[in-house]
Amino acid sequence: MTSVLLLSLAATAVFAMSSVLKHRSAGSMPEISGSGLVRVRRFVQAMISQPLWLAGLVCDAGGIVLQVLALREGAISVVQPMLTLALVFSLVLNAWFLKQRPSGREVALALTLVAGLVLFLWASGATGPHGPEAKGARNPAIWVGVGTAVLVVACVAVARRVGPRRKAALLGTSVAALYACTAALIKTCTRILEHGIPDLLLSWQLYTLLVAGGLALVLNQMAFQAGPLSSSLPVIASLDPLFSLLIGGLVYGERLHSTPKDLVLEGLGLVVLLASVFALSLLSARHQQDDGAAGGSADERQVLV
Repeated sequence: MTSVLLLSLAATAVFAMSSVLKHRSAGSMPEISGSGLVRVRRFVQAMISQPLWLAGLVCDAGGIVLQVLALREGAISVVQPMLTLALVFSLVLNAWFLKQRPSGREVALALTLVAGLVLFLWASGATGPHGPEAKGARNPAIWVGVGTAVLVVACVAVARRVGPRRKAALLGTSVAALYACTAALIKTCTRILEHGIPDLLLSWQLYTLLVAGGLALVLNQMAFQAGPLSSSLPVIASLDPLFSLLIGGLVYGERLHSTPKDLVLEGLGLVVLLASVFALSLLSARHQQDDGAAGGSADERQVLV
């Protein structure tokens, strides 16, 4: 259990660094014209021309390796909630980039977030099945996949008709859903790999993972370019573990402690955790407004978020 938590923590820190680097690169990206596949192609070309984005991609690779190791041994209901710490790490990294110390409120909220996470993990005692069942149940997996596809399409469609902040939040929602599904697919692929590389190469899970991961990568960058980091990262950080808990229970049969006392503590920990995430998000948004009032171009302000 300790190794799973340490691997998850390391993966979260690396992913947070990736998010900060990608968001800083998004502020210097040109406006993308066109529509449909043409716009996506131009967007991808613009992304790979950004050194900071490429550095973020390297961090993503390292984070994925750590996440794979954690998911191979631990339950999704344990590994994915740890990713809420990405918001704390991102705030610290942004403060470091700007040569500023986190404020007292930021430190207090960060500590509250950590306390909520620890309480939830301690009270839930999430466990997953072993053996063949660790690959996940087929029918629930199909329904989860269909539901995720519908959610992603709906979020992207609505995001085209709203303002920057809501657009970033909606795209962040789709990214969170894809991240949760990607984590589930990673876990399944590690189990399939135990039977040999040929079995993995012939599995539909591997190629679904590649498609979902690639789509999440593009939508993640679109979310960061659409609006401030405080509008997208908190959404991703808070919804990813919620979606993961759902997938862990439905597809993998993971179970949380269900005594009345544990349920109360789990609920309390989850509420404290999510409240801290959104409070930190609001504080970041206010800091952005203060920076905007102080002057500077819109692009400069976006990079500094």
